[in-house]
Amino acid sequence: MLMLLHASLIAQQLLCSVLTMTSLPPLQVKLLNSISDNFHQAMKSSQGKLEFSQQFDAIVRGVEESLRKQLTVLTGKDQMVEESKGIYQRVSHSLLIYSL
Repeated sequence: MLMLLHASLIAQQLLCSVLTMTSLPPLQVKLLNSISDNFHQAMKSSQGKLEFSQQFDAIVRGVEESLRKQLTVLTGKDQMVEESKGIYQRVSHSLLIYSL
């Protein structure tokens, strides 16, 4: 119960702080609003608590999976940038030597 309350408070704080700093995509705003809006209703019964906890766990797993995928894409792009830098340096060095 305490963990669920803490999770809801974190979601509410995250929603407030993120909305003031940046503009989130509508789906993420809807997700955070849904967590915040449904928390108090879910805490009224033990079945509601269980369902909220299970849904919250599923959301966390989904966010973690999305993060893993985004990090994989980012790593690939970082590697492409580094390769491009190397090519640029070799070409510019060759052109410099050739122009002398």
